[in-house]
Amino acid sequence: MPCRAAPRSSPAIGHLSLSGRRKHWDAVLDTDVNSHLGDVAGPGFTAKDFRTWQGAVVRGARGANPL
Repeated sequence: MPCRAAPRSSPAIGHLSLSGRRKHWDAVLDTDVNSHLGDVAGPGFTAKDFRTWQGAVVRGARGANPL
């Protein structure tokens, strides 16, 4: 029987915030990432586009140099 990971109760990514002497981690949500990508790359551009592009690049590289 395969072992399944428990669903996350908090985001997997965070960034350190400083407030005076206090340090704490703030969550980075998927909506934050997609909003930033939309600002930088244009409206409608999301993290999924990067994953799709990366898959095409990896596949193309493997086609040029079979393992």
